[in-house]
Amino acid sequence: MVHVIKRYSNRKMYDSATSEYVTLEDIARLIRENEEIQVIDNETEDDITTITLGQIILEQERGKKELLPVPVLLRELIRKGESSIMEFVKRSVLAGMGAI
Repeated sequence: MVHVIKRYSNRKMYDSATSEYVTLEDIARLIRENEEIQVIDNETEDDITTITLGQIILEQERGKKELLPVPVLLRELIRKGESSIMEFVKRSVLAGMGAI
């Protein structure tokens, strides 16, 4: 089931699959539970899923003290382009597997 979430101009979000209002944390929980989501701007009907996922990441990173802050990593990914993103993902996966 795909959760189609409509975002209204007052910033409220409504999950049409469950017929209830949701928060960014609710959407993050759905993703962690492997649910598919799509976020649509109610007025323009534009797909704003990517923007919403970015907001979730930023909210989750607030207050965390990391070796490299997320803005620094994001800027570096933008500078180096798509190939850098793939290389970053590969390194992260390999590092994670090494930790296991």
